[in-house]
Amino acid sequence: MRRIYTTLAVAFLCLISCKEHIEANSTIAIIPQPTVVEESEGVVFTLSPRTAIILHFEAEQLADAVGHINAIANDIFGRSLAIKCSSENSPKENVINISQNRSIAHEGYRLCVSKSSIDITSSTANGVFYAIQSLRQMLPHEALTAKRVKSVNIPAVKIEDAPHFTYRGVLLDV
Repeated sequence: MRRIYTTLAVAFLCLISCKEHIEANSTIAIIPQPTVVEESEGVVFTLSPRTAIILHFEAEQLADAVGHINAIANDIFGRSLAIKCSSENSPKENVINISQNRSIAHEGYRLCVSKSSIDITSSTANGVFYAIQSLRQMLPHEALTAKRVKSVNIPAVKIEDAPHFTYRGVLLDV
C-alpha cells in the first residue's frame, strides 16, 4: 500500500512540474525565408506573462497586430500581455517594443530579439503583422501545446525582411 502511495506521489509531482519553462529552438526556420537573419549564440529572451507590449506607434493602426500577439500569449500562458503606450516611465526590460520607422520598405519589418526585449520596427501595421508571424514561427512547438507554461525562451536574432514585389496575390493563368 505504501508503494502505491509513493508511486502516485511521484507521478503527481511529475505532472505538476511538467513544461513550466520551455527552452528555445536550436535553429531558426522561418517561411518565407527573410532577407537577413543574424543569430546570436547562447542569448535568449524569456517571454513570460509579465512581459509587456509597449506601443511607440499609433495604437489604432495596431489593433489587429497586437491582437495576434495576445492570441499567442493566450495559447501559451492562458492570459493576455499588458499593453502600454510609450512614455518615459515605460519599462525597458522584459518588453515587446513596437515602433514605426518610415524609412523601412512598405510592409517590411525589422525584428530584433535580445536578452532584455523584443523590438519590432516597421513602416506599416502590415509589417508589424508579418514580424509577429516570424516571431510565432520562432516559438518552440511545445510552447503552444504544453499546459501550465510559466516562461518560454526565444533565441536572440536580428531579422530584416520586406516583400520582393509590391503586391501580394496569386498567379492567374488566362
